[in-house]
Amino acid sequence: MGEVQREIWEGSPLWRINLGSGLEAFSAQGYRNLEAEPAFADFLAEVRPDILHVHGLQGLGIGLLQAASVAGVPIVVTLHDWWWFCPCLFGLSPSDRVCSMPLRPEGCSGCDSYDFKARREALAAALPLVDRFLVPSNFLYDSLLAQGFPEERLEISPNGTARPSSDAPEKESLPGILRIGFFGGAGNREKGLADLGAAIRELPIGRFQFLLYGVPRTDLELHRSDVVHPPAFEPVDLDTVCAGVDVLVVPSRMRESFSLVTREAMVRGVPVVASECGGPEEAIVDGSNGFRFPIGDSRALAAILQRLADDRPLEASLAEGASRSAVEFPSIEDQVRQTTSLYDEVLRENSCGRFSPKKPALEGLRVLFLSASDGAPLRYRVHHAAESLGLIGVSSRVLHYAAPEVDEEMRHTDLMILFRTPYDAAVERLLRKARKYYLPVVFSADDLIFHPEWVLDAPALEHEDGALAQGFRESAMACARTASFCDAIIGSSPGLIAAAEDLGLPGFLLRNSTGSLLEDISQRCSTGAGDAPRMGYFSGTDTHDGDLAAIAPALAGAMKEIPALGLTLGGPLRIPPILRPLEHRIDQVPLLGWSELPAELARMQVNLAPLETSGRFNASKSDVKFLEAALVGVPTVASPSPEFLRGTLDGRLARLADTLPAWEETVVELVRSPLRRRCLGDSARAAVLRARGPSSVATDWGDSLREILTGVPRSALVPSGAPT
Repeated sequence: MGEVQREIWEGSPLWRINLGSGLEAFSAQGYRNLEAEPAFADFLAEVRPDILHVHGLQGLGIGLLQAASVAGVPIVVTLHDWWWFCPCLFGLSPSDRVCSMPLRPEGCSGCDSYDFKARREALAAALPLVDRFLVPSNFLYDSLLAQGFPEERLEISPNGTARPSSDAPEKESLPGILRIGFFGGAGNREKGLADLGAAIRELPIGRFQFLLYGVPRTDLELHRSDVVHPPAFEPVDLDTVCAGVDVLVVPSRMRESFSLVTREAMVRGVPVVASECGGPEEAIVDGSNGFRFPIGDSRALAAILQRLADDRPLEASLAEGASRSAVEFPSIEDQVRQTTSLYDEVLRENSCGRFSPKKPALEGLRVLFLSASDGAPLRYRVHHAAESLGLIGVSSRVLHYAAPEVDEEMRHTDLMILFRTPYDAAVERLLRKARKYYLPVVFSADDLIFHPEWVLDAPALEHEDGALAQGFRESAMACARTASFCDAIIGSSPGLIAAAEDLGLPGFLLRNSTGSLLEDISQRCSTGAGDAPRMGYFSGTDTHDGDLAAIAPALAGAMKEIPALGLTLGGPLRIPPILRPLEHRIDQVPLLGWSELPAELARMQVNLAPLETSGRFNASKSDVKFLEAALVGVPTVASPSPEFLRGTLDGRLARLADTLPAWEETVVELVRSPLRRRCLGDSARAAVLRARGPSSVATDWGDSLREILTGVPRSALVPSGAPT
């Protein structure tokens, strides 16, 4: 243990050290190796490098960074996994549970004797020593930001993908046989070998050949004639191996930070079927160059492989798509150029003084949310925001704006956020007190209710119930008055930010997000549990009759095309005349609370989200209807509004329809194709959990808070006179 061996490798000094138990996940030596630290200090003194580039600290420990810092050597660290936060590296617990982000190993490791607090504090203290952190993917970049990594020192540097050699063999197919490759090797539970084995058992013999490279027969014991166990191969043989494979399967259970093998296969014209494990998803476009399936879902994997065996033109199309998309993958030469350019940049910065820009700290700040609303809007815009803020050390309190304890809370808060709060005497008093305390005040909205002119095209103002229309007008004007006395506006869509800027106020875009409680409720719901196929439209207000009526002819056509198809209408919606002959197949349910909606949504095969978008009011609406359905894995058909386009990645996570024929055709297609529904719904759910969860939006909230607290001037306006 600790013995250093010195040798020369290709002309450069190479020092080896025995790590002992350092590579064990739950060993303190994994992050603090007292033998390696002095040896590395000697190495630095002898070699005197211009820059230190670290690719792995597990077992070596953070003392290497401290030694380099003392020696004045600039430091670059490439992160290939989540070791900085997860002793198991890849967000997969010892019990095979896929851990959610942000990673909290205390809750999943099953190792009660390990001092996680000491590890976390030691690694946090080492962060400022590093000049640059490089990561290979957006997935790893986003998750590290959510864990608190310094954004100004974090940079994406994709791994370079080697291209085929000029003499690579041509691909030869086996007639009637789909050849499936697995390159995960032996004894590697993280790579999902057991899930692949379960999928193979679902598939018939005679249509496939499974090439499990480097996997001993004893690892699976499938006892099938179509399962072959070739030995592990060297990188130089990759061209030959890929020429003998039609599809590569990457069924990883662990979080993949990049998946180089996915890119290596695609540049050789091999499409990839991968689990939704992160890195591969950035290369795979469903139906274009491969397919994705939920982690651990062997039946979904089997269904995709069976579909490819049944549809060889599709497999050929995917192969062509893989070759096309691979053109965009950086080469090894590209990676070298980026890395050497980074070295030059870091060395320049260090010649002018050590690079250590820091953002204002957020730890310990307090935010007071005040609202006049409740229900789903309060959940999405306030409670979920408070949860995200908690992940970056900001405490929050949520109160009704007229609650008696508001005055005392204002004395101890750093920022007050008013959500959909119309102006009245109580709000006037709060605003006056905020000015007295020099307390920043922000108005938050999820609708265009704060611009006195742009709100005038809201559908509610044309409601046939005059009293309802007048009530909406008065409420909107009162909200606009409240917003006029605030320092900034937080909005859920770019349209709301444009409205804020038109009023001369700074706008901060913070889109609707999920919360852990809503995610847990949604996860417990059984998707598609109904006996007959159903599509559903769920409205939160009585102002969406026009949206439903606009697509009613298409819904009627779909119901006539599929006699078993039913329709569920949620909330205060009226059945359009064209649908009344089909009323016996239409269920109407009352307005559901945010915690009740997931179970009803899960009964649907298709979620409907029509929206007339010609006016500013509707064009500024969020994509919350897509978000809710995605959490239970139900695919959405939506109008192509700006936020539905953005939230669904231009229709890759949902179906977008802008004509009646498109609505009818799309609904019929999804109802009739369980596999397409499953793939679309699962992809939407994975994307929402990854990009819209509490940890994912915490960084956006942190950046906005910093700007509001340090860069936004306080309004000089003080409310006076009677409220109007």
